[in-house]
Amino acid sequence: MLHGKHVMVRVGGGWDTLQGFLLKYDPCRILQFATLEQKILAFQKGVSNESVPDSSARTPQKNKLRY
Repeated sequence: MLHGKHVMVRVGGGWDTLQGFLLKYDPCRILQFATLEQKILAFQKGVSNESVPDSSARTPQKNKLRY
C-alpha cells in the first residue's frame, strides 16, 4: 500500500503511526487477545480448582423436604 511511508494518525492528544495505532486498537486483534486472556484465566482457574478441595465435600448435604 504505502511501502516505506509512515502515515501518522491523531490519537488522543498526540500522534502515532497508523501501524502502531492498529497494533494497539484494531478490533480484530483486541478480540484475539481477549479470547486468549479468557482461555488463560479459565486454565488458571481450572488448575487452582484442582489444588483446592471441593467445598461441597466439606459441607453436609441438607435433607430434601418431601411434601
